[in-house]
Amino acid sequence: MNKHHPRWETGRQPSQWAQNLVDICNAANFRLANTPNMLTSYTINNSRPVVLDLTFFNQEYITVRDWHTHLEHKALDHTPISYQAWPKIGTH
Repeated sequence: MNKHHPRWETGRQPSQWAQNLVDICNAANFRLANTPNMLTSYTINNSRPVVLDLTFFNQEYITVRDWHTHLEHKALDHTPISYQAWPKIGTH
């Protein structure tokens, strides 16, 4: 989607598309699991690494911890992402 927003990348001006995504996620009680400013995409020549890969979850039903990238395993232009996720007990 290539949506840039200061919520996940400090100093970026949000496009209307990015702001719409944030508004929708807020309304759905979705939280961003990403560590702010943790780069997830690198151009082939590393001229402008950015945060493109986002992980959202509904915090009412899911717990997410330990979100991080694995730059050491980067195959092409995106880094693998890992995190722990589990359902909250007693939710629907």
